[in-house]
Amino acid sequence: MIELKLSFSLFVFFFDKNINIKNLKMRVEAENEQHFNDAFWESLSFVVNAVDNHKSRLFVSNQCVWFEKPLFDSGTDGTKCHS
Repeated sequence: MIELKLSFSLFVFFFDKNINIKNLKMRVEAENEQHFNDAFWESLSFVVNAVDNHKSRLFVSNQCVWFEKPLFDSGTDGTKCHS
């Protein structure tokens, strides 16, 4: 049996070829603000989040509020949303 692993971004791209998704493999927290700077947050239309710790979840939530970005969060504490 062949196991096929498909990332979420490839799955979504299959349905919408015009979507722009960035897969990042780094901690989303204040210590990485050289990457997660103002330009990063301002470039987003919305945020889909599934982090595994409270520190990162709070950071993303605060940034989304500050930059007025809708957030769909499905991580450590379960599904939550704000806009």
